[in-house]
Amino acid sequence: MIERVTSPTPGQFEELVRDALHHLYDMSYLQTHPLAQLVDSPSGTSSAFRGKLLLQALLNAIASLRPPRGTASDSHAWRTYRLLELRYIEGLRVSDALGQLALSKAQYTRDHALALKAVASLLNDRWRVALPSIPPGDGHVESRESPAQRPLNWRWPCGF
Repeated sequence: MIERVTSPTPGQFEELVRDALHHLYDMSYLQTHPLAQLVDSPSGTSSAFRGKLLLQALLNAIASLRPPRGTASDSHAWRTYRLLELRYIEGLRVSDALGQLALSKAQYTRDHALALKAVASLLNDRWRVALPSIPPGDGHVESRESPAQRPLNWRWPCGF
């Protein structure tokens, strides 16, 4: 279990999200996870209920990355969503997800890192975690798409 971090760096927050996703359906793990302290809940809420709220927040973050109807099925947006869906919601092993997505291990690793950044960014926005700011150029991910090619709901995967 990762210890509670009072003011996590963006990397630490992403690692907390990754850890929670790896234990997505383990309620005993989620209820004691540091992210469970960040979920919106009434004071006095039990740790078991906070674990359920954390599960729902993680599922909602993944669901919010689902591309809208009409998005090409071979788009990066769909690949990112399917990667998260297969790996965490359906619980497939990496090798099985690779096969279903027809990705190389290297491409999977890149896409997985961006997908985790996207989920962490959504949760950070929701919970307003005080993360230290990152100067431009440090951890900034450039898109290969021009602004005109980006779908209207496109977001920087790391919250920029």
